[in-house]
Amino acid sequence: MINRKTALMLMLLIVFIISFVSITGCETEEAEAEAEPEAVEAEEVDEAVDEEPAVGITDITFGTATPGTTAFITGEAMASVANRELIDLGYRIMPVTSAGTLEKIRLITDQEMRVASANEDELWNAYEGLGDFAGEANKDLRLLFQAYDINYFFVTREGTGIKTLADLQGRDVNIGAPGSGSEAVARLVQQAFGLEWNEQNLAYAEGARALSDGTVEVTLPYTTGGMPGGFFVELDNTVNDLVAIPLTEEDIEKMREINPASSISHIPNDYFENDIGDDIYAYSINVQYFTQEGNLTEDGIYNMIKSIFDNQEMLGNYHVLAQFINSESALERAVDIPYHEAAIRYWEEVGVWED
Repeated sequence: MINRKTALMLMLLIVFIISFVSITGCETEEAEAEAEPEAVEAEEVDEAVDEEPAVGITDITFGTATPGTTAFITGEAMASVANRELIDLGYRIMPVTSAGTLEKIRLITDQEMRVASANEDELWNAYEGLGDFAGEANKDLRLLFQAYDINYFFVTREGTGIKTLADLQGRDVNIGAPGSGSEAVARLVQQAFGLEWNEQNLAYAEGARALSDGTVEVTLPYTTGGMPGGFFVELDNTVNDLVAIPLTEEDIEKMREINPASSISHIPNDYFENDIGDDIYAYSINVQYFTQEGNLTEDGIYNMIKSIFDNQEMLGNYHVLAQFINSESALERAVDIPYHEAAIRYWEEVGVWED
């Protein structure tokens, strides 16, 4: 039997153990609480390291287009490849999405973007103050290099009864996003042939889906440098009754009378997954990269072009569409707009420039 003294000692021992555990637990919690800020500080250090290259760096805002388009894909490719060298030189390409050609030209003009791609016909209109830029001639626009060609033509589905451009009158037609190159081409078609239609302004991928589900009867896709855009591949693979609306050489020449900064492109019938019609003639426009005097220093322009074209093999490996961007064709089919002095300097160095 436990006497009073022993019982008291046991009670004191139990209290001591409980107190020790409580103190240890509190110390552990305090230690963990103290360790937590250290972990946050470590994350902040990591973030600082990630952001460090931006210190003292001039960002080159680089206008592309809507995601999934050729301009978007190649713009991302050029930025990824060029920035490996550019950052060490004090610059960084920052791709910026846009609705397309018309919007980018206006952003360049307003100095809200430094460099961008644009369809050469609308770039010429902006330089001369024609078309959508009537009365707004911008003689400070400067070419840098050409990238690839875009070939536009309308497509519909069997059973719509649409077989020629004239049949577009009064139909449901998607002409592309506001400010896009396809919208500009659609307006040109209306002007050349006196057409009116019920239009929607859907981006390329949305337009393809709208044609697929019957929301529109016609859409205006394009091919690039001998390859269809990803949205067109999806459309070609999912819509078995897809047909092209024929453009004749005479049709395109009529369009070129209004806008001569373009050409005729022939697309073979076996180019597509499905038989969408006889061999197709398309309205072809070259894509130019350009800037405006004063939007970026000569040093910045020169280093940007050099970092892109000195790494052409890497650029081509980044994405198949980027293979069309190369020094051999960089100055072909240029519209009559002056080149930037920094661009001339680089093209002279690599032996491409001809006076």
